[in-house]
Amino acid sequence: NADSAQVINPSLYAKTGFDPIKDFDPIAPLAKAGYVLVANPSVPANNVAELIALAKSKPGSLSIASAGNGTLNHLIGEMLQKATDIQLQHIPYKAAAAAATDVAGGQVPLSVQSMPSSIALIRSGKLKVLGVVNEKRLAALPDSPTIGETVPGFGATPWYGMFAPTGTPKNILVQIQNDLAKVLDAKEVQDRLATLGCEPFKGTSDQLAQIVRTDLVRWAKIVKDSGAKID
Repeated sequence: NADSAQVINPSLYAKTGFDPIKDFDPIAPLAKAGYVLVANPSVPANNVAELIALAKSKPGSLSIASAGNGTLNHLIGEMLQKATDIQLQHIPYKAAAAAATDVAGGQVPLSVQSMPSSIALIRSGKLKVLGVVNEKRLAALPDSPTIGETVPGFGATPWYGMFAPTGTPKNILVQIQNDLAKVLDAKEVQDRLATLGCEPFKGTSDQLAQIVRTDLVRWAKIVKDSGAKID
């Protein structure tokens, strides 16, 4: 499961139909997803500091594309505006790929994108990376600074994890966790994740449970601050 479904949707939707803690037994984390702030190459900013200066010189005139209201890249964009005291015009699309394509085509100047949805456009030079959203630099983009290197305290590392229905026998959970650890140790799996701009995330069920509890509180505040709500 992606973190957005587990820890963002409960704050975003009036009724999710599930309890993110009571209805699931965490098994283990799977991977960390790379997220980046990207721009069309024509944008006269090549890093976060230059973008902040540009946005403050033209309040509200720059737009930022997302995969839709309340999506992870929308909320990260809201986080960025709050952390840097800039104003960007949000343009929601129906999918991340469509947003990335329009930024590459010059219809919209900016977007926050996952590496899987943008890495091909980055490598072809159709998108430029202004900053990495994650707390640490990405192995796929070692020369691209994190946003947090310019904006202290900023950072989010989206993740994927595996869960089972509450009440799943403990021995089955342990067996799956052990099998996952072996899979994540496999070089071909690590290489495949790397091509997507993701990294393996080995951990225990207790670690995943703690991540869920912490992120539920964190994203609830971000959702509230953004005003995003889906009925």
